[in-house]
Amino acid sequence: MREDTKRQVLDAVAKWRPRLRLMDWSIVVRFDRKDLDEDFRMGIPMQYPYRRAFLDLAIDAGTTENTFSLEKGVLHELCHIICEPQMDAVNKALNDFKPAYDVNRLTQTWVRDANEFTTEWVARLLWEAYEQTPWDSAASEAALAVPETKGA
Repeated sequence: MREDTKRQVLDAVAKWRPRLRLMDWSIVVRFDRKDLDEDFRMGIPMQYPYRRAFLDLAIDAGTTENTFSLEKGVLHELCHIICEPQMDAVNKALNDFKPAYDVNRLTQTWVRDANEFTTEWVARLLWEAYEQTPWDSAASEAALAVPETKGA
């Protein structure tokens, strides 16, 4: 990963941490992660009780600002920290029902999609409130597309 790309990411973290009230969190940025799923360029595993998160990036040097905004990506990932308590509650509730209703992959997919949808909306709202510019990202539009359900 290029040094200017790393600087953009670190600057975005420094900019959005206080705005999101995450100054009491330890956020470690880990560049050039080869272990991320190929569908994701960023991820943020966290240890919520300890207020510790790891912003993982697997962004190649060929990524352009036109196709992917690093700052918006960082904001989205940091917003996962805000949404985590709700996701933790949902996962705990699902696990409580596991003996009776085997929590299957489809349910896990629904929960993951709901998490991404909610996180994306929080990120969009914050971006537009602070930056006073529209989010305007084709990738974000695709992420927020609600899949059609058969029989609905």
